[in-house]
Amino acid sequence: MPNNNKLDEVLRLAKENNRLLHKIRRSALLSNIFKVLIYAVALGVPIYLYFTILQPMFGSLAGIESAFKGSVSNFQDLFSGGNTEAIKNLINLAGGK
Repeated sequence: MPNNNKLDEVLRLAKENNRLLHKIRRSALLSNIFKVLIYAVALGVPIYLYFTILQPMFGSLAGIESAFKGSVSNFQDLFSGGNTEAIKNLINLAGGK
């Protein structure tokens, strides 16, 4: 009978070990899933914000830049030979009569 008690103890320990190993495996799987989700959010949020917020702002800045370049070229034409037509256009743009 003492042999039977030892076998029962070994069986109990093996079952407990199996239960603990399954818990560890499940914990590792959930940990990996959450890591992937965290990285996806960490990479996805900036991309989403760029396309929804920053890209339209940069687009409007490009329009402002082109208007500014046009004004600068008009200003340069003003001083490049005394062109009176350019002066009149500049005054009209400024709101003068």
